[in-house]
Amino acid sequence: MLGFSGLSNLADKVEAILEATFPVGAVTRLMGLLSEVPLLKSTRDCVRLTDRILRMLEDEQEKAQAQEQENDRQSPAGQPEQDSPLPSLGLAGNADGSASDGQGQPDPGNTDVTDRGDCLSQDPVDKLFVQVLAAVLDAEEQDLPDDRSEWVKSVLGGQQAACYDADVHLPVAMAPKRHEVAGQALLDKVLVESGKLRSSLQGLVQASQNRRPVHKASGNRIDGRKLSRLATGDARVFVRNQAKRSPNTAIHLLVDGSGSMFSIPDDKNCRPINLAMEAAMALALAMDAITGVNLAVTRFPYGDSDDVVPLLRHGQKVRSQASAFLPITDGGTPLHSALWYAAAALLSTREQRKIIMVLTDGQPDDVDASRAIIRRCEATGIELVGVGIFYDTSHLFRRSTLINDLSGLRSGLFGISRDVLLAA
Repeated sequence: MLGFSGLSNLADKVEAILEATFPVGAVTRLMGLLSEVPLLKSTRDCVRLTDRILRMLEDEQEKAQAQEQENDRQSPAGQPEQDSPLPSLGLAGNADGSASDGQGQPDPGNTDVTDRGDCLSQDPVDKLFVQVLAAVLDAEEQDLPDDRSEWVKSVLGGQQAACYDADVHLPVAMAPKRHEVAGQALLDKVLVESGKLRSSLQGLVQASQNRRPVHKASGNRIDGRKLSRLATGDARVFVRNQAKRSPNTAIHLLVDGSGSMFSIPDDKNCRPINLAMEAAMALALAMDAITGVNLAVTRFPYGDSDDVVPLLRHGQKVRSQASAFLPITDGGTPLHSALWYAAAALLSTREQRKIIMVLTDGQPDDVDASRAIIRRCEATGIELVGVGIFYDTSHLFRRSTLINDLSGLRSGLFGISRDVLLAA
């Protein structure tokens, strides 16, 4: 319902189990109610929809009980019906789609989904459905699955420890503090510089899109240098310029907001975090105008924790989020958790090329955990770039740049962004 394509196969399997377990009417009404999920805007909306689903199940239970009683009255005397076993949450199935007794053997008391549907069209209620609906409505907390975040951790951390780390660090994305006046002031300050950068990057990207001219046997423009080919019967004298596709790149910029970013270096008059926010916004404005580039900006950490603060999410416009670009600092440098968040955000984008850029001024809190998630990202095709402020990040990232002068931060960040786009 939310468009998570990675869960499509699982959803298909679960839907087959759903149809084999619940009455046709309940499944149809459930799907109708679930179609409203993408429109929900708050927790209250979710609770209200949940109540409607429960009321629907109660209605189906009453119908099933009434039909069961009617079937009992119509059953021949002396012919007691056998109760159907109540299926557990771990329904099993055979390779051919038929029902299983849980040990891989066909269960003569059950049928596959198609047969079940045919049977339901003739007799829509049996004792099994009555028991299933009762089990759902009477479920208690211990009947529920484990916490979903724990399940996600088990999936993402399921790779062998010999290949990667066994620990998965999933930070919480905290809502950023906002200040409309400060955000507008920063936006006004960087607009001129971002405009120059945007024009420069657009020109470079457009120039890089033109490949070497190719010659065809038809066209509108003749290459006079190739006319001699006609004497040999080669008609490929028409020239065409083939254009590359747009960069098709998603970039996630991680900005270190640790306490050290607030300290003013010796002989300088600017805090690193202020310049970092300026550079991040200017870069976002410049990238926003380039077709095929999808940029996000996240500051980390949130307070003295491992959580993160999304300033600009993939797909959002910079101007609408300017109020979130505040020079806030606190805590340490939990780079490993920030990388987990950025990787997850990138994997949900449609762009083919995915890049994480890390802007930091110090050693990560957990170097081993940071290296482990970096290796995991590289193995899945995510490129990483380190931008170190007075700090060399080459021991962490294969591709990195060192900024030893605050005045060179913007140019250094923009320069490596230019190189990234031209390599797309």
